[in-house]
Amino acid sequence: MRHPDQIKPYLKEDEFKVYKLIWQRFVASQIMPAVFDQTTVDIDARTKNGNEIFWFRVTGSVLKFDGFLRVYEESKEGKDEEDEELKHKLPPLEAGQKLTLKALKPEAALHRANLRVTNEASWLKN
Repeated sequence: MRHPDQIKPYLKEDEFKVYKLIWQRFVASQIMPAVFDQTTVDIDARTKNGNEIFWFRVTGSVLKFDGFLRVYEESKEGKDEEDEELKHKLPPLEAGQKLTLKALKPEAALHRANLRVTNEASWLKN
């Protein structure tokens, strides 16, 4: 199977996009899976006078080995909502570490359908 750049001059734009997508998916399927560390942090926060206690929980993942994502990420032409979520990485933390509140952004955890396949295939219409 030839690299897409090698055959680009011989293909129409739509044919090249299809070939490139198939090539990237094929190569990605031959590579080891990506490895993530999942971390959940529970935070006990007290008011300045110590009268009130609030509990917060944050969960994040850290990429340890990119595996197939090295090829797959290159195949994505645009950024989607999942990419935005991946930007929020947790800093290194230790048990018992004192934290300082810089900002509080209340967010609800909403689960949405994965649109990856629909988004990538949308240009094949017509």
